[in-house]
Amino acid sequence: MVESPSGTYTFLFTDIEGSTRLLQRLGDAYPQVLEQHNRLIREAVEKAGGAEVDNTGDGFFFVSPTTSQALEAAVASQRSLAAHDWPRGGSIHVRMGIHTGKATISGRRYVGLDVHRAARICAAGHGGQILISSSAQSLVELELPRNISIKDLGYHFLKGIEQPERLFQVFIPGILSDFPPPRALNARPHNLPSEVTDFVDREKELSEMAKLLSVSRLITLTGPGGTGKTRLALRVAAEVLPRFADGVFFISLASIQDPQLVASTIGKNLGVSEIEGRSNYNVLEDYLAGKELLLVLDNFEQILGAVTQVSGLLTAAPGLRFVVTSRTRLRISGEHVYQVPPFEAPSEGEYSDLDELARVNGIDLFVRRARAADPDFVLTQENAAAVALIVKRLEGLPLAIELAAVHSRMFQPEILAKRLEQKFKVLRGGPRDLPVRHQALRDTIAWSYALLDPSEQAIFRRLAVFIGGFSIEAAEAVVDSDLVADVLEVLTSLQDKSLLQRRVQRGEARLFMLETIREFALEELGTAEEEQGLAARHASYFLKLAEESEPYLTRQEQAAVIDLLSADLDNFRAAIRYCLENGEFETGLRIGSALWRFWHAIGHPQEGRGWLEKLLARVEGPVSVRAKGLVGLAGLAYWQADYAPALTCYKAALEIYRELGDKTNEADTLLSMSTTYTWIGDFETGGRLADQALAVFQDLDNREKEGMALMAKGFARWMEGDLDGARPLWEASLTIALEVGDHIEAATKRLALASIIFQQGERLQALKNSLDVLQDLIRLKNVTFTVMALDWIAAITAHGDPKGGVLLAGAIAGLRATLGGGMRPEASGLENARVIAGRSLDSETIERLWAEGQEMDFNQAIEYARGVGEALIACQGLK
Repeated sequence: MVESPSGTYTFLFTDIEGSTRLLQRLGDAYPQVLEQHNRLIREAVEKAGGAEVDNTGDGFFFVSPTTSQALEAAVASQRSLAAHDWPRGGSIHVRMGIHTGKATISGRRYVGLDVHRAARICAAGHGGQILISSSAQSLVELELPRNISIKDLGYHFLKGIEQPERLFQVFIPGILSDFPPPRALNARPHNLPSEVTDFVDREKELSEMAKLLSVSRLITLTGPGGTGKTRLALRVAAEVLPRFADGVFFISLASIQDPQLVASTIGKNLGVSEIEGRSNYNVLEDYLAGKELLLVLDNFEQILGAVTQVSGLLTAAPGLRFVVTSRTRLRISGEHVYQVPPFEAPSEGEYSDLDELARVNGIDLFVRRARAADPDFVLTQENAAAVALIVKRLEGLPLAIELAAVHSRMFQPEILAKRLEQKFKVLRGGPRDLPVRHQALRDTIAWSYALLDPSEQAIFRRLAVFIGGFSIEAAEAVVDSDLVADVLEVLTSLQDKSLLQRRVQRGEARLFMLETIREFALEELGTAEEEQGLAARHASYFLKLAEESEPYLTRQEQAAVIDLLSADLDNFRAAIRYCLENGEFETGLRIGSALWRFWHAIGHPQEGRGWLEKLLARVEGPVSVRAKGLVGLAGLAYWQADYAPALTCYKAALEIYRELGDKTNEADTLLSMSTTYTWIGDFETGGRLADQALAVFQDLDNREKEGMALMAKGFARWMEGDLDGARPLWEASLTIALEVGDHIEAATKRLALASIIFQQGERLQALKNSLDVLQDLIRLKNVTFTVMALDWIAAITAHGDPKGGVLLAGAIAGLRATLGGGMRPEASGLENARVIAGRSLDSETIERLWAEGQEMDFNQAIEYARGVGEALIACQGLK
């Protein structure tokens, strides 16, 4: 063994994923592959200055002098493994974990909890993935190797470790980086956001809240804006997470104004799908009935009409608990109101002992945030009295303290305290019926606003038109029509002044206002009488974004476009709502029509149909806009298997396109009608319409649509049972889809062809192809087609694992109702999983497995399908 370094240690563990399956698959060739794996990793670690502690056969334990060297070794190892020419079927995928901590050296061994923690971090990863702990991340975040980045994966419970561990993933360009959630075996599901600033002491409140949650099922945190209700609720939720078997989920309601959207918003965060013909509330009620769950509902005050839903859910779900943040109590049975107090302010004369003063949480918060604004800021005997006065004048309100502290880079505490006193005299004037503390907060925001120059003030108040955040491009397009200002410079200034917050989502910077600040900005916007013109520009921008993005929703860029549009979902809703309320029906219909494939892809067909139905009821012309809206509405109905209204809309659109002489859209509509007729059993009409569309697209030399028409023509033959006639048509269609770069169409065609391969006896190959398509559809983020692939896999796997096939089919049955799912496997000649299982399992077992499957959410179904499929491939288990 190489001599190990001493001092502070960074531990690197590695492990081959699926080593047992790999051994079974390779047989006698496995030792040679393992030796190549050992050589590549040892060379990388040695070059980075690490030392080998142990080799477990399919994994290593190394120690490095620094965290940077351990990361360098892990990155180099993954690159070498990915680039190596492995024998067929012998590709190795290695998970790696890095943690920095303490250990005792006993002989040749490193002993201590941090060693175990590092091993557990490795075990939580997936093949090809590098996970690092928060301690390791803090040491390398400022000196990452070129092109390497790190993503925060949040807190996870690791086996044998009592407290949750915050995990980070290392991204390496050119190497697979899309992994499922960490394998935290005893973790509780949650969506709690990571804390971006340190949490200032509220031990008393945390302790009281934790006790209350043991005896009360509904706790409402009340208090004016800025008291820290949300931050306290999130910290409490994180601390009680282990109590709830089904997890803890944070639901932001800040952008919701309609109480009817509360159930769907909660459902979206929980992964609960809409079901045609049932209300979102009833679906949510059924889902929660058997769960042990904590829901944190944030900013409830503007949707108090939804209190009956909260009460009803508590009745329907005995294991459910709520923590609600609201500026007003809910006033329903069982509610325990907890008034969130402001931070402490020191008493007069308590300024001599700086250590004691710094432990007052109001002072602590100011000092931390002042230091963030000015790294040279220090609490001293000279400024202690002024800092204490600031905190007292702001009455301990956390948001007010933070807003004041940001000005420490400009003013000494003594000057800051005096300016606050002056501005309170000038800027008082909020509604007299508001709490005094709320008036103080308004004064603080107003003071920050008054310090802005006129262009900054105008841009600040105009940004309130955005809901749920905005991109820099959106801000530049919407708020600066009549100003001579550098918007980017102003946005940076507003962020520096804590009036804007910044997040980076998938490489794009997005900005948002805290809701309290946005409310102030909205008031200023009303005073300036700018709302109408600004809302019109907002709708115009999001119309442009929707229409420019539309073509990419069927191309390779689909995943990135879905991310882009999803980030502005609340803004699209606001734009459409503005159009409906202000007579801009044509603009609203254009937005809704451009987004129909987006609603379909993210699994929100019912919401999309709702918007389009309202808009179409108001729009008579221009007829081309109406025709496109009809096609979008028909498409959403089609993917919900609601074929009668789909055909009605398609026929109405077809009539318009024929009147306009629009041959391309006429043929496109005929193509959609073809598959719809085929689905309802009219194969002759389906085939005939496909031929008509094909002829037009060939005349127009439209290769993309020609491929789709060939697919529709083959579909009609397939449904008739003519597999030999369907296959060449589909193969030709697949060739064209690949040629034009339509990856969605290519994936669905490969899936359909897998059924023919299966029926020709190549069952394992059909399963492999289906799993490959599943991975592509996940990458493309098309929810509906992913469900279709899952259904295919269930039907195929049932032949080798009847129990697994039925359980997966049960999960899919619950997903299909709202997410769609396209062609069912039995339509291709594949037997239903329940039918197959009925040959070897009794009906009671089948019903039990089916019910278990229906408890799965979308992501769980994906993971289960992968596991069952890979196990059958590994053991050659399909007959």
